[in-house]
Amino acid sequence: MLRSTSEQPVDLLNLADPQVLLATLQVLRQTIEGEGQSTFEQWRSHIQRADFLASALNLAEYLALRRHDLRALQSALMPWGLSSLRTHGSPRDGQS
Repeated sequence: MLRSTSEQPVDLLNLADPQVLLATLQVLRQTIEGEGQSTFEQWRSHIQRADFLASALNLAEYLALRRHDLRALQSALMPWGLSSLRTHGSPRDGQS
């Protein structure tokens, strides 16, 4: 389960507070980037075409995102009109 900077599970945080929500999203982004980079590094030696590197990193980050339960965050984003974390857009192409 994703944890905030205070190490509390997301579902126990006051995500109605915009500052807490922003901090939680920032932690999520850092977590996804770290997990994605780790997966990408495992794949890197198997990628023969340099043109595929950016796509491989994007896929690794997408898979890292999908490993997290985002329901509490999605609910907290709804009042802000930003609840589309589950869309199938790419984290790197600005669609999320």
